Amino acid sequence: MSLMSRRSWRFAALGMALAAIGIGCFFAGRLTAPTRAGGYLDGYTDGQIAGVEQGRLIQGSASLLPADAKSAKDAYKTGYQDGANDAFTLQYDGGWKLNAPYIVTVTRATDGITYRFAMRDTMEPGKAYYLCAQSKVCAR
Repeated sequence: MSLMSRRSWRFAALGMALAAIGIGCFFAGRLTAPTRAGGYLDGYTDGQIAGVEQGRLIQGSASLLPADAKSAKDAYKTGYQDGANDAFTLQYDGGWKLNAPYIVTVTRATDGITYRFAMRDTMEPGKAYYLCAQSKVCAR
């Protein structure tokens, strides 16, 4: 073999090895990456929630002078956060387990509030849940 053909052979072998490593890294990354749909939907939901909050904040302060708008925005943010926290504490003050699945029944509320919790129950492993009489959830 001539010197040139040895260099070409080594270069080709190195290129093939690097390509194989690259392909392996690509597939390892795909296997360990979070599912795309879940990440997209989580991001979409988070963005939608933030967008509603920001939209209402702007809507409520757009016609105010800058100094008044700042006070209104601060008060609105506090009220929005309090309302979001109250949604989970009314009737069930505390006691929520984070990252635990719940069965929740929502009913109509009063006094300008649209919804309230009528019932909540933590789902437990090994139980089969089904819809039973009067739109209630039963388990066996």
